[in-house]
Amino acid sequence: MKNNQKKAIKWVIGILFFILMIFIGMLVVENLGKNSNVYVYNGPGGEYIFNIDDTGGVVNHVLRVYVNDNEYYYAFRYGPRELENVSVSGDVKQILNSKTLYISQDPNLPIETSSKSSLAVMELNRITGESYYSIYQTPTITAVSRATNRSTELELPEKTCDNLVDGEGVILIERAEKTKVIAESDNCVIIQGINGDEILRSADTLAYKWLGVL
Repeated sequence: MKNNQKKAIKWVIGILFFILMIFIGMLVVENLGKNSNVYVYNGPGGEYIFNIDDTGGVVNHVLRVYVNDNEYYYAFRYGPRELENVSVSGDVKQILNSKTLYISQDPNLPIETSSKSSLAVMELNRITGESYYSIYQTPTITAVSRATNRSTELELPEKTCDNLVDGEGVILIERAEKTKVIAESDNCVIIQGINGDEILRSADTLAYKWLGVL
């Protein structure tokens, strides 16, 4: 009789524990749904989960993506909804087939944009380059669109859309009146903006295009 009572008590405790776990799980799911720091964006490549991080007072939209069973995290200054109005023309993904990729800008542009054009270079390089956190693993080289004594000292190559050889591609960063991304050819993409912030918007747009978000 006592053994039956013990079994019954264990059974009741087990049921109560199971119900408690379900209740806790429901609370977790509900809280996740209410978390204003997380949002889902439906893009051409599917659903993408973003987490808004404001560490250090700088707001970043942190994206988690999976490519070939590998997990990558990238922080963007702008979320995809903020960039839906950025003009994109041509197939900007073709340049990813380049064997060597250059990201080029006028040597004075970092000064004119308070280094934000250089930040745009880094935001693109982290996706295309050969670091462990880069998806495409393509040799990616910082370049200039016109040579100066300083760029020669630093051994920065001069690259534009007009002096590429077979297997090379270039992303050219320029100041222009409108914020847009233009695929001039399969191996030349131009990103434009009137100032540093708009250039960053163009750079983030290009990166999202590569990742299938936009």
